[in-house]
Order: sequence, then C-alpha cells, then structure tokens
Amino acid sequence: VNNLYGVDIMEEAIEICKLRLFLKLVAQIDSIEQIEPLPDIDFNIRAGNTLVGFATLGEIKKSMEGDWIKIQSLPVIEENAELADRAFRMFQEMQTDQEMESEDFTSAKLELRKRLYQLEDELNRYLANEYGLDPNKKTAYEKWLKSHQPFHWFIEFYGILNNGGFDVIIGNPPYVEYTKVKGDYAIKGYETESCGNLYAFVVERSNIINKKSGYLSMIIQNSSVCTDRMFPMQDF
Repeated sequence: VNNLYGVDIMEEAIEICKLRLFLKLVAQIDSIEQIEPLPDIDFNIRAGNTLVGFATLGEIKKSMEGDWIKIQSLPVIEENAELADRAFRMFQEMQTDQEMESEDFTSAKLELRKRLYQLEDELNRYLANEYGLDPNKKTAYEKWLKSHQPFHWFIEFYGILNNGGFDVIIGNPPYVEYTKVKGDYAIKGYETESCGNLYAFVVERSNIINKKSGYLSMIIQNSSVCTDRMFPMQDF
C-alpha cells in the first residue's frame, strides 16, 4: 500500500498486475488464521499514458506562460493537489485499521476519487489547449481524451513527486517507432523526440519523476547506447 505503484496504458494490464500482486500476497500465508482483508490498491496501480500529461508543477507553469488568468489558478491547483494527497494518505492508513467501518472506507474512497477527477478534468483542459484543441468542442475533445489517455503524475502521485520523486523506477517500455503511434497520440516537449522511439521518451520521463539519488532500471535495446540517433537520450 505504501511502497508499490505502477502505470500502464492498457486497462487489462492494470487488472492483471493487481491480481498478480494479490496472488503473491496470499502466497506468503502459512495458515488460514493469517488471512487479512486484501488491500485496495486502485490508486496505486493506475491506467494512463505515461508519456502524455503533466509530470511536474514546472510543466504546468510552462503551459500557462503568457496567460495571466491561467497563472492565477496555479496556487489553487497546487492546494487542491495537496488536499487530494492528504485524502490519499488517509485512505492508505485506513488499509491497516482493522476496526475501520466499511461505510467510512467507501466514503473515503469516493471522496478521493472525486478530488482526483476534478483535478484531472482541469489539467486535461489545459493540456488540450497545448494540443490546439478547444475543450468546449465536446466531440473533438472526447476523441482526444480517448486517444491520448492523459496521465498527470503531478496530481496522481503528488506526495511522492513533491518529496523529490520515486526512489526506484523499473520498466519494460515499448520498443515502438514514434511514427507508428503518431496517428493515435502525440507527445509534447521531449528532449529525446528526435530519437524516434517510445522507449527513449519513457526513459526521459522516468528520469524526471525519479529522485536524483534514485535508481532507474529499464529493459531497452542495445541501440540505445550504440547508435547516433539515440544520442539525445544518451546526452539526457
């Protein structure tokens, strides 16, 4: 509950991951007396596009440059993200409280989901503007949401990123040419974009959300260290 987190673009992969974690947890039990309620890790293991969305407060600020009205809303966004994080931590603490009433637990989960949804909706609208879309044009906006599946690390894991980032990041990123997914979704602001492969973008994003003293382990191709076109990633 307090140490494992994950993100994947496929909903089914997320469900399989949670099931595998539960099976591993149950496998540690020697007798039926040791069985405890399984934790709720819906907010730990999340579905979304790792590469699309605001990873840091700095990225949100950059998207608001030149728009005084938007800049005024920045402190409110940060405050709401902090409140959502408090709700998240409270929800985590409830997991180990054996005397917790189920109604209180359900209520806390709904409150957390509500806070996150409101923040996601606001940041999605800002991000849509970055892509040249008007969020008020419902059909085009919903199509963009479905294809891009934005994931805002800044609000989903606010407490972790506000504390410097993750301690350890492990990944098996896709080895897919960017040209093959460009028709579905586009990335913005990556130093490694010229590398032309998704795994380079994943490595860059992982470095941004990782602690400076953290560990990063990725299964990537040999070409990442021996080809000229991957120099931007090597340099980064």
